[in-house]
Formats: sequence, structure tokens, C-alpha cells
Amino acid sequence: MKKKSILAITVSVLLILVAIAAGLSAVYTVSSVKTQFSVYSEAGREECKTLQATLDGYAGKSILFLDLEDIRGEVDKYPCLKVEEVKKSYPKTVELTVTERIERYAIERTGEDGKVFYSVLDENGIYLYDKEQNVNRLDGAPNILIEGLPAVSLAVGQVATGAYTEELFTTIAAFREDDENVRLNLVSVAFEKGASDEATTRFTLMMQEGTRIEINNLTALVEEKAKVAFERYFTLEDEDKMFGVITVNDDRITGGFNVSYTIQRDL
Repeated sequence: MKKKSILAITVSVLLILVAIAAGLSAVYTVSSVKTQFSVYSEAGREECKTLQATLDGYAGKSILFLDLEDIRGEVDKYPCLKVEEVKKSYPKTVELTVTERIERYAIERTGEDGKVFYSVLDENGIYLYDKEQNVNRLDGAPNILIEGLPAVSLAVGQVATGAYTEELFTTIAAFREDDENVRLNLVSVAFEKGASDEATTRFTLMMQEGTRIEINNLTALVEEKAKVAFERYFTLEDEDKMFGVITVNDDRITGGFNVSYTIQRDL
């Protein structure tokens, strides 16, 4: 008799728990995934439509057991989209904010077949994907071309790493406090290294008007050198920008550096 009572109590408790779970499931079921998109390109808008259709498929799932990393994973399938925030808004809504990564750099590379292609990075140096042509998906203009860097390590969604990548991003960030419109002025950055030592390293920056900026010795004061070089560039008259060469060299006497400007016309 005692065993029957215990069994009855156990069954009753289980039925109550099932009823509670069913009730919670009815109340805490995802009714919608609300996404706030901030995108700039037509390609980005199309990706957002496709993404939202996928996210709508989460309706009907339990919000209690929903793993938000699954939501992030859906967004991560689109290299140019990133999650700024994702959260559960009880009892029935998932909310997230998604923005578009802006293409900025294109690293020129050569495949095993000998064909040139471009690895595209965003404004923070995060690797997005490879392209056959250096064309920005926002406006069709070229991305800033990066040439001559030693082996660069690339993983989708991660900042590009390798020798002199940090110095590269530091140099470009010095342009008007990392102006978002830097592509309007800067065409390319080429890395060079002499045969002797690291002090013979150089970045050569080509500007839209024709100005060439040479920053020598990338082992010392790179940010300071870049800032002064860009300041000098912005003081030039339009005509001078067409033929000017700005050179930054170390000053072995003071331990600092010197900035010079010369006119160089091709004959």
C-alpha cells in the first residue's frame, strides 16, 4: 500500500511538472526575431533579406532553451554582416542589431594557377573574402591596394596578421583620425624591405592626385611619422599634390625624424 502511495505521488508530481513545462512552453515560445539592420550597399540589403527569412524560422522555438550563439552563427554566414547586440526579450521576442562591415583594403595575391586575386579586409583589418577584381561592393571604386607584404595570415572574421600588418593599419589610421573616406584619397600602400636590416623597411603610399608618401624605417615611430606625413600632404596646393613626393626619414642625430617635400615630374 505504501509503495502504491509513493508511486501515485510520483506520477502526480510528474504530471504537474509536465503541465508546468507545457504552460511555460506556451508562454515562452519565440513569436518573432526582430532585427535592426544598418547596411549601406545593395548587396548588404539583399543579404539582410535572406538572413531575416532564416531568422524567422526560429519562431515557435522555446525562448528558454534558445542558444543565442545559434543566432550569431546565422549572421556569421555573411562575412560582411556582424552582430552588434543580440538578446532575449521575454517572454516571446529575440532582438538583435546587425551592421555591415565596410570593405576598405585589398591585398594583392597570386594563386597556384598564377592568376592574381584580392583578399578583401574591412576598415578594421578583418578578413572578409577573396575577389577576382579589386572592386568595392558599396560604390564600385577600388579598395586601397596593399602590395608587397610578407606572408599574411587570413581567417574569415579575424584581423589579418603577419609581419608589418600592425604597422600598416597604424599608418593608415593616422589619416585624419581614421577618416572613413580615406579611400577617396589613398590609392595604394606598397611595402619594401632592403637587403640589410629591418631599418631599411618602407611604406610607399600613393594618393589619388599623384602625391607619393614614403615612410622609412617601420621599426620606429611609425604612427608619429604617418601623422606628420599626412599633415604635410594636406597643406599642399592641388597642383603640388599632382607631382609631390613627401619623404620621412630618421634623424640619426636627434633620434627623431625629418619630413621633406620635393617636386618630381616625369619627363
